[in-house]
Formats: sequence, C-alpha cells, structure tokens
Amino acid sequence: TPGKHLKFNAITGVLEETDIPVTAADNSIGTNKLANNAVTLAKMATGTPGKYLKFNSSTGALEETDIAQGAMHFIARNTISTSIVQLDIENPSMFDGTYKHLMIFGSGIRPVTQSAGWGHFCCQVKVGTTYQTGSSDYTSSTHSSPNNGDHTVNQHGSSMFLVPIWSGNYHWTDFSTVVINPSGVGSRAIFLTFGNETNDGGQTGNSQSAGLYQSPSSLKGLRMFYEGINMSAGNIDIYGLK
Repeated sequence: TPGKHLKFNAITGVLEETDIPVTAADNSIGTNKLANNAVTLAKMATGTPGKYLKFNSSTGALEETDIAQGAMHFIARNTISTSIVQLDIENPSMFDGTYKHLMIFGSGIRPVTQSAGWGHFCCQVKVGTTYQTGSSDYTSSTHSSPNNGDHTVNQHGSSMFLVPIWSGNYHWTDFSTVVINPSGVGSRAIFLTFGNETNDGGQTGNSQSAGLYQSPSSLKGLRMFYEGINMSAGNIDIYGLK
C-alpha cells in the first residue's frame, strides 16, 4: 500500500504493513544520518547563565562548566549617537560582586560642538537611587601632559576626573579606566584612568587620573559627562574581571 512500509511482527512471525511514523523515535537517529550544521540553537537544550560549553575528552561529550576565575568578560557597549547631557551606566552585574574589577574603554567621545571650549570629562557614582553630586563627595586629581610641552595638575571634589581639559578647543576624547572593587562594599571603589584629548590644531595630550567616592558604599551606577557641554558621539565598552 502506498505510504506504508513492511515491519516484522515478532508475535505472529510475519511481515506486515504498518504506517510510516511521522516523527522518529527518541535516540533512533545516528549522528552519521545528520547533515553538518543541521542542528539549530532552537533544538538544543537550554543552558545555564554564567557557564559555557566545554568538550570532555573522557566522555566525548559537551558539558557545562564554570567560567574560569581571572578571565575578562564583555559586559556591554554603550553607543552615543545623539546629543546627550550624560551617559548613565547601570548594568547590575557591574556592581553586585560578580566582578572584582572593571575595565572601561571610551573611544571617539565627542562634544556636540567640537570647536567650542568646554570642561573636563568626569564620572559620578550612584548610591541607592541618587547620583552623588556634592562639592566634597569625591577625592580626585589628574595630571595632563600635552605635546605642546605644558603640564597641568587639577583636583576635583564634586566628581572624579576621567580625562581633564588642557586646551580650549577639543575634537575628541579617548580613555581606559580600571575600577577596583566596583561594588564599593567593604572598601571604596578606586578609579584609575589613562586618557587622551585631541584639539582643533591636531595637538594631543595624555593624562593620568585617579579618584574615589569618599564613603564606602554599595554602588548602583556610573554617570559620565563633559562639564558644560553635551556629548554627541562615541562608544564606551565595559568588561569585567572575575
């Protein structure tokens, strides 16, 4: 009969017609019958967040395993594509103790008007539901050394320096910041930054900055901004170190 196949009946000892099964029985398909790249993510078992797959050479199977301590993990990219006063970064895993340290990379950060003078590029922290903005909430200092031979030292109390201003007119800002103990629990979070500013005349200036929020507190967010002018472009990428 079309649409049927022959199957041996172990009770009667004869071959008989039977319907072709719509779906294959469990464990009935050998791996040699599967086309390469045929198994989609939708057909795979749900994994455990925070783990990755590793081949076990003893069993010949893939299995879940913990991410190794000390490895660097990508957390998030924050893209600035329009004029904003500040960028608030509040990814919970940055501050809940998941990571011992954070690495923050800012690239191509631009003010909304590149040829106008403006202030330092700074950071404030969120404690509870509020960003801290008091005039003596922070201890921060910085040293800039542009290629025109000048040297400038600055200190700040209402925010932390990331990259200081050293020329009246800038085009863009780049920086890398290490945050030690980003949770802020037990001891204060420390911010250490190496930065660079480039101005209208093509002069470039490197800087080193350090800062902290004065009170050991559980942090909930970071706010980054230029003093006196909006941001309009750039990326800020965040990685965590376990």
